[in-house]
Amino acid sequence: MTTSGRQRPAPPRSVHVDPRVRLFLAGLRASGWPPMHARSPRQARHEYRILAAATSTWRPVRRVGDALVPGAVRDIPVRVYRPHRRTAAPALIVYLDGTCRSLANLTGATVVSVHYRRTPEHPLPAAHEDAVAATRWALAHAAELGADPALLVLAGESAGGGLAAHVVQHLRDHGPRPAALQVLICPATDFTFDRTDRDPQLARLLDWATIDWFAAHSLPPGVDRADPTISPMRAPDLGGL
Repeated sequence: MTTSGRQRPAPPRSVHVDPRVRLFLAGLRASGWPPMHARSPRQARHEYRILAAATSTWRPVRRVGDALVPGAVRDIPVRVYRPHRRTAAPALIVYLDGTCRSLANLTGATVVSVHYRRTPEHPLPAAHEDAVAATRWALAHAAELGADPALLVLAGESAGGGLAAHVVQHLRDHGPRPAALQVLICPATDFTFDRTDRDPQLARLLDWATIDWFAAHSLPPGVDRADPTISPMRAPDLGGL
């Protein structure tokens, strides 16, 4: 506080950015790569696939298989990755986005990737319903997948991280058994955005305009953004997870 009682402004935030990330972002700026919120969802998906291919961590695994999980509205495609390194009691990881081959090989776990319904064609909570159904299927088939259902891990990045958080809460409250671990990588867990100061230093590739663009395309009109189904961080009880 100053002597007059007025509060001093907060000092500028110092944020460390990994040199490799800094180089990647500089390359995007130099190429004139447009921000995602300036594109249609179809264009954004196409450009995201280009970025994903350019930064891929693709690795061979021992076995890859596909299956269809019965869902409330449609069959849900899932892909199962079996690692090269087998362990005595491999974990069962349900991953809701991302780099499943490397994850399988690094952990020795069986990884189930879920092709849940996407927005804006299918607003939330359609993806939540698919994620729950696919996880229940993985638990029911853990033995034939070569995994231990007692070592169930829910993991995901970004939107997938929010889905993983939702599924863990659902399993705790409704069964059939609780998850052993949740791994949430920069998860989308609170669509109210009440707990952020929107510092641009903390939003580089996905700036705040793009994050708002995601929310606008994901949520149905009139939805309560504080609903724990949509924003799992808002659940009244975060224990036992």
